[in-house]
Amino acid sequence: MKIAFDHQVFTMQRHGGISRYFTKLALELTSLNQEVKIFGGLYQNHYLSDLSDELVSGKAMMKYPKKTGFIFNRVNHILTQQQILNFSPDIIHETYYSISKPRQSNCPRIVTVYDMIHELFPYSFPKNDPGSKLKRKALERADHIISISENTKKDLINLFDISPSKIDVVHLGVDLPEIVKLENPISSKPYLLYVGARNEYKNFDLLIHCCLENPSLLAEYNLVAFGGGEFRADEMRLISKLGAQSKQIIHKSGSDQELWQLFSHASAFIYPSKYEGFGLPPLEAMSLNCPVISSNTSSMPEVIVDAAEFFDPNDQSDLFRAISNVTSSKKRQDELRDLGKKRIKKLSWGNCAKKTLDIYQNLQR
Repeated sequence: MKIAFDHQVFTMQRHGGISRYFTKLALELTSLNQEVKIFGGLYQNHYLSDLSDELVSGKAMMKYPKKTGFIFNRVNHILTQQQILNFSPDIIHETYYSISKPRQSNCPRIVTVYDMIHELFPYSFPKNDPGSKLKRKALERADHIISISENTKKDLINLFDISPSKIDVVHLGVDLPEIVKLENPISSKPYLLYVGARNEYKNFDLLIHCCLENPSLLAEYNLVAFGGGEFRADEMRLISKLGAQSKQIIHKSGSDQELWQLFSHASAFIYPSKYEGFGLPPLEAMSLNCPVISSNTSSMPEVIVDAAEFFDPNDQSDLFRAISNVTSSKKRQDELRDLGKKRIKKLSWGNCAKKTLDIYQNLQR
């Protein structure tokens, strides 16, 4: 089977979960003897640069000039559409929600939906953000939809009134990283770890309020926030209320290897998000033997199952209870590590590719 992945996400992202998903999927489908081609255009994506020319059609650029992302998106659309048709694919898999309407083809078209954040948390985006409108158009032209969780499928049905028969659920895989020992210690004090963006729905403020109301927490642990950019002014004002202990809330950024080091040495990973389409960070924590403390909403119970200490993301006291349950009990920590190892064994990129290929083949029948 000939499978074409379009340029969209590889124009938008230098790094990121969605472009990692498609590069992993391409590699696994190739190992299943499928002919896969990623049409990247003029791309700046880190993951594509690591793939062979047989898999990727396009040219790497170090970096787009400032404020030209929209222009490159348009240019790539023009460059790749005819290339895709010349490839004569059996399946076209759109990697994100295209700004420009793709050219018509005779083969089935697939779209993956990752979450419904634009629809459920619209105030997290600029007023005229086109994300939801582009998503609707992509889903209307798609012959079939892949959802990365049952929870996202449920949201798609409820919010967009899409027939359940048009949607299949395929869970993502989790990478099993190789740890590279870093020379400099990350922290001389035990720490709790938060990873990623800190938009309102990500609920990072709940952690800060928990520290404010429970001084004993920072008496024993630092709180490390990795990625997501430097702390904003409003976050700094909230953190400053901790006084001298504010220095114990630390922002770090760096490479994947540095993040893996943080996971592997953290006392626990905390995931307070109010909504996720899937949620890879808890699985990454499990792969590095780190106990997970997670909110109990949206896709988290489905993806994590029993491998975390859950809490209500709207209840600060329940978060403190969850942290205390884990940090005060070596038995609970070891139990969560064992459950985490068992869970990630069931979530591989190989399984993701096999289920995706089944969907492609069903559309060909």
